[in-house]
Amino acid sequence: MLPDEELAALGVPLPAPPPPPPAPPAKPVEPHFSGATYEPKEDHARLTKQLERVRRLMLDSRERTLAEIQGHTGDPPASISARLRDLRKKRFGHFVVERRRDKTVRGLYYYRVLPREVST
Repeated sequence: MLPDEELAALGVPLPAPPPPPPAPPAKPVEPHFSGATYEPKEDHARLTKQLERVRRLMLDSRERTLAEIQGHTGDPPASISARLRDLRKKRFGHFVVERRRDKTVRGLYYYRVLPREVST
């Protein structure tokens, strides 16, 4: 059998090289919470679960009020608001969190979460 260089010189097509091995799957980023009252031992697991519940629900890009989010996740509105703020941060996904004021109900806001590159 002739070496590849000689086959190529004779005009014989060579088989394509094998594709590179797939990249290892990306490891999920462990959330890194902080703040004056944050105690990792007490708060990390709870906040991580809250963040995941809010993130999963809101990734459908639908507008929801804090009360509607609470109805789905069971989390208190103040915690939901904090997790929505977290989602804006780079270390939590750097999402776009839109907020729209309801024009008919005073003090009511609708929230929508979008991936950074899809924002309108």
